[in-house]
Amino acid sequence: MIDLKKSSLQVIILILLTAFFFSGSLMTDRDFLVEDEARYAEVLREMMADNHWVVPHLNGSYYPDKPPLYFWLAALFSLVTGSITPVSFLIINWFSALGLILTGYFFGRYLFCSLSGFIGALILLSSLLFLGSAQVARMDILFTLFITLALFSFYRGYREGKGYFYFLCYFFSALAVLTKGPLGFLFVFLPAGALLLHPCPRGGPTGGRFIRFFFGNPGLPVFVVLVFGWLLWAVFAGHGDFVKNIFSKQILSRAVESFQHKEPFYYYLLTLPPVFLPWFPFLPRAIKKGYAQRRREPVLFLFLWFITGFIVISLISCKIFIYLLPLLPPLALYLGFFFSEQMGRQYVPGKIFFIEGAAAVFFTFGIFATMPLLSGYRSILFTLLFSGLLLAGIFLLILKKFKFFLVLLFSGMAVFSLTAVTIFAPQLNRGFSPRPMGEKIRRYAEEGYRIASFRVTRGILCFYAGQTIRELSREELPVFFDSPGKKILIIKARDLKKLRDKFPIFKEQAEALNRYKLNNETYIFLPAVKMNPKSSKGGPGP
Repeated sequence: MIDLKKSSLQVIILILLTAFFFSGSLMTDRDFLVEDEARYAEVLREMMADNHWVVPHLNGSYYPDKPPLYFWLAALFSLVTGSITPVSFLIINWFSALGLILTGYFFGRYLFCSLSGFIGALILLSSLLFLGSAQVARMDILFTLFITLALFSFYRGYREGKGYFYFLCYFFSALAVLTKGPLGFLFVFLPAGALLLHPCPRGGPTGGRFIRFFFGNPGLPVFVVLVFGWLLWAVFAGHGDFVKNIFSKQILSRAVESFQHKEPFYYYLLTLPPVFLPWFPFLPRAIKKGYAQRRREPVLFLFLWFITGFIVISLISCKIFIYLLPLLPPLALYLGFFFSEQMGRQYVPGKIFFIEGAAAVFFTFGIFATMPLLSGYRSILFTLLFSGLLLAGIFLLILKKFKFFLVLLFSGMAVFSLTAVTIFAPQLNRGFSPRPMGEKIRRYAEEGYRIASFRVTRGILCFYAGQTIRELSREELPVFFDSPGKKILIIKARDLKKLRDKFPIFKEQAEALNRYKLNNETYIFLPAVKMNPKSSKGGPGP
């Protein structure tokens, strides 16, 4: 029997804590940062300026890397405010984060009990990857919300035998696919299929349950209409090459032989511990305990949710640490169950808990305390604050204050979220904001210069320049230099050095008009004066 008064209080606390965790972002004035944020801002600008609502564009060309749903939502907010700012995207993240925390709570309460759901939601809220993802302009929090809603709907349909929950599972999975692509299907239907095929007396033979879910539910045609309807819309609108690129390059190439972010198969084994701080040190003992309860259905489902997704992203050639985010909810929910059981006991294994807790505070607060030194920022208060939290954590471990120690870990992550965003994020503008370069490009364009770039990451300068920028290949460089009119080439210093060493034509160019440091790279604005016909003969080769 659920205590509604207690449950309502827990929900209110979670809402207030989530707002507190991300309140620092509201007080921070920052630009779109390179590279993803600057690209997403430009995709949104071109979508709204050029009416590219069906097919996203970046720098005047197709942008098949991401589906359009996240940009549609950001456009709605931008239309209301009348401008495109980081808040246009972050507002989606904040509401998605709140939705994800509340979904995690109700999911954990349904699986185990209200205390398990409450602790699990707090663990998810205070995990390092979750905090970071919610405060950058990316679609991963929204993506994780849809996956969690889909699996919550599936499990309720599985337990209660109600078809409309299965319908909701397909609906939310379709939204996940429209947010970030086919992983939105795999993260949902692999654990669902695995649970349906697992021997269990509920719902009749496993094969029958499996077939009814995948082929006998009206949610399937809804999924097909939503996902493939968008693709067919793009084809009928004359963007067949865009759809072809999605299947051939974005899906097949990334899965088999990625053109970027290629990492070894064990990449996520090394990445999971730091991104799930401060809670990862408690996982080994929790998993060991969970293995003894593997026949318990909720525990089995959380295990299948995590392991099927982990195997999939490990097999895919393209690997990015943020792909782990949709796999944090099952870990947080299970740890919530594990900690709630520990709190129900009078005795907690002191020696083992001391080792786990010490690892948690040393690898979390210890690293945070050294951040100002490692990054070059002189913030003595920040260092003293987290050094004090580390010592307080050790003191509570010695006293064996289990509950107070967990509160300290959670509070420390809240302090980190607020201080890191307010202290460090604004300083990122100096080294990671493309605004100065973009505004300089805008002024040169107003003076009649034609702007082109060579080997500059596509789209990162366009938003603040307010225009698309022509991207040149080596073969096109001589033509651009010899064309009439005032011209400027934007090029990285290291690329210009290579061209000058290899091709004499570049040794004759004038000195840079401007130099900028961006993301640890030096960018040069090179005046493209007309080349000497003799020296330019033949031009740069491939």
